[in-house]
Amino acid sequence: MSKIFLALVLAGIAGCQTVQEKNQALVRDRFDKLRSLSTWKPTWCRLETHLTQPALARYREMFRDETSKLGEETWVYTWRARETSCEVKADRNTPLAKAHRSFLETAFCTLLQTHFVNSPFDELKIMPEDIQSNEEKVQIKLGSNDGLGLFLDRKEVSVETRTKSRGTLRAFYSDREHQWLPERIEQKTDKAILLLDAFEYSGTPVGGRRMLKSFWISVGDARALQHTRVEVVNCQNF
Repeated sequence: MSKIFLALVLAGIAGCQTVQEKNQALVRDRFDKLRSLSTWKPTWCRLETHLTQPALARYREMFRDETSKLGEETWVYTWRARETSCEVKADRNTPLAKAHRSFLETAFCTLLQTHFVNSPFDELKIMPEDIQSNEEKVQIKLGSNDGLGLFLDRKEVSVETRTKSRGTLRAFYSDREHQWLPERIEQKTDKAILLLDAFEYSGTPVGGRRMLKSFWISVGDARALQHTRVEVVNCQNF
């Protein structure tokens, strides 16, 4: 309903445009480019993860009782995603697996859930007065706080979401064979940076959508360093 609402609000913008009309046209353009992300069928995938040597060394310090398990080359998880829910499960239930899974849960159930499983515009009710220029970007205000909301770049296809409790989320998209898909997604808080990049996508669609093939998870305090390479395999709808 809200997707249709947005289309109606921003329809019919043409001809000589005011600044506000140009802002609304940009929102409409980004909404249209990411429209294909608004269709998702429940999907199950196997996740095969490979940690960097620095990440393994850190886990050896934190979980000495599980040192013998750190020689495994691949740590396996399962990912189940619906439009409104997300779950990542480990093959084993240990403190080490729980700690590593937390990175995957943030990657899949926060960043990818918002910017790949769904479009960041989904379920938004946008009125023309919610759209304004701010800091060289076009802002879609969400709520009464002027500093929060979605910020759209005028040149590249990106969505920056400034939130009260989850920090700032930034997603950059590129055209992959006529589908706009994430190229880089970042979450930055006062304490840490979590980055997803180096995305590869399979050529065979699953449920009408190109599926993730692999990507990197990087994490750090002031600068994100590569932590885990994730391979997404055996995806199927359920």
